[in-house]
Amino acid sequence: MRKVLIISRCLPPLLDVGGKRAYRFAKYLPMFGWQPIVWTGEIPAGLPLDTFSVELTEGRIERTYYPKWWPQPHLTYTVAQAPIEKPGTAKRFLSSLTTIPLGRDFCLTPRAAIVLGRIIEREQVDAVFATSGPPTCLVYGWLISRLRGIPLCLDFRDPWSLNFLQRRKPLWVQAAEKRIEHFLMREAQRVVFTCQDAAVAYRELYRDLPAEKITTIANSFDPVQRVEPQKSTGPIKLVHFGNCNGPRNLETVIKALAMIQRQGAWPAEGIRLVNFGRVRSTDVDLAATLGLAGAFEYQQAVDTQAGLRYLAASDLQILVNYSNETLYVPAKTFDYLVAGKPILCLSRPSELTSLVEKTGAGRVVDPGDVEGTAAVIMSAIAARNGGAPVSSLNSAEVNCYDARTTAEKLASVLNEMVNV
Repeated sequence: MRKVLIISRCLPPLLDVGGKRAYRFAKYLPMFGWQPIVWTGEIPAGLPLDTFSVELTEGRIERTYYPKWWPQPHLTYTVAQAPIEKPGTAKRFLSSLTTIPLGRDFCLTPRAAIVLGRIIEREQVDAVFATSGPPTCLVYGWLISRLRGIPLCLDFRDPWSLNFLQRRKPLWVQAAEKRIEHFLMREAQRVVFTCQDAAVAYRELYRDLPAEKITTIANSFDPVQRVEPQKSTGPIKLVHFGNCNGPRNLETVIKALAMIQRQGAWPAEGIRLVNFGRVRSTDVDLAATLGLAGAFEYQQAVDTQAGLRYLAASDLQILVNYSNETLYVPAKTFDYLVAGKPILCLSRPSELTSLVEKTGAGRVVDPGDVEGTAAVIMSAIAARNGGAPVSSLNSAEVNCYDARTTAEKLASVLNEMVNV
């Protein structure tokens, strides 16, 4: 069995959604001839954790990503997050002088080369798979592959230079990181994106790269975590599972609930909008202003399996993309698919909306379309009372996102790299 070194800063049992992608690859790659050696971070104390076992039947996990003396990243699962205010001119200028490309983790690059070199010597690794964020993971992967002459696959969970988060950085940092990104993609044997729209955008951005170098492997769901949809009882439940970060918010849903209330269509059993994870304080304030404070419930992030059970007992799963951004298919989408309840997807036309439609998972509404959102919620209310179902899942399409299927695709990419 060949061996692949997987570099991922986070991994379960941390609730960080990015770590789930690396873990699911590691779990199922042995079915297709690849034994994973995962290099990741320690499990910080005092954080809520996933409860399912993360031991690998094949391969191993080494949690030495950070030295013990290095300050750990600040991971928070608080439920209310104040909006990010645009800093003043003086503060932006000072930030431009103190911000460095790739962040402080870049200072650990020499140590990463030493630690990874020892792992490679011990394990006789055949390929390197580095998944971001942070983008320093990609740098670590490139450096060790270059030093050891091992084929490299870079995995962009989200876009880097084309990410909306880049716009907050000083212009010179944006330019420097774009050059680094281009260099790393040129050096790697394969580059993987989770979204075909993002892959197309990057082929257009870097036309000098061979188009076949850039490929797509979607995020996935773990088949062992499937849950059966439950009959909903009590208030009509609208559930959003995960953090409201970046431009993602629940404003349109809250305004739609206010419209339903004004129109006198509020059901006797009531409606409850529930979020598990961070919410925007602006959403909390809006709900209070519109008289919906009692209908908006927000809780700390929960264990994946518990979250799936909440979704499976809902009347409508709320899936919000990043406002007008279209280069993302949120990883939570695939948890929603296995929960089985109808999805209200708020997104511009994109790969995400196509996925929701082709799987028959739910209805798509433009962000900001309050009336359209209210109509889908009313359909869910009617379905609870014996009306037509909001959606009907296409199981064959959903099964394309089984973690075993996506691991097989990654194994094919790794095989192509080492057989060149």
